[in-house]
Amino acid sequence: QFAFSLYVAAIIGAIVFAGRISTKISRLCRYRVIPVIATLILLFYSKMLRTVLIIFTFERMDVYNGTYQFIWTYDGSKEYLVDKYHIVLFIFGLLVTIFFIIPYTLLLLLTPYLMKLSHWRVFSWINMIKPLIDCHEAPFKD
Repeated sequence: QFAFSLYVAAIIGAIVFAGRISTKISRLCRYRVIPVIATLILLFYSKMLRTVLIIFTFERMDVYNGTYQFIWTYDGSKEYLVDKYHIVLFIFGLLVTIFFIIPYTLLLLLTPYLMKLSHWRVFSWINMIKPLIDCHEAPFKD
C-alpha cells in the first residue's frame, strides 16, 4: 500500500532537487513544474488517506460464548492491535495522520482565511506556498 505513495514522494523530491541543482532544468520547466507538483501532492495525499483508513478500520466480531473481539478489517484473521506488525502500521498511520493528513486538510480548507492573514509575520510562510495553493484553487475560480 505504501509503495505508490513512496514512488510519488520520490518523484516530488526528484523534481524539487533537480530544480535546485540545475538552473537549466529550472528554466526549462519554470511554470509547468508547480502544477505537476501540486497534482503529485494531491495524489500522495489521497493514497495516504486511503491507506491510513485501511489501517485504522476494525470490526467487532461476536464469539460463540457471548464475548467479542475486535478484528482488523483488512485481514480478518488478525486481532486489532495485537499483532506486532499491525501495531507498527498503526503507529506509522497515526504519525502520517498527525503530521501530514490533518495539516494538509486544514491548509486546503482554511486557505481563504490564511491568505487574509498572510501579511502578518506569523503567517508569512503562506506566501512561500502560494503557487501550490493557487494550483489547487484554480479549477474552482470563475
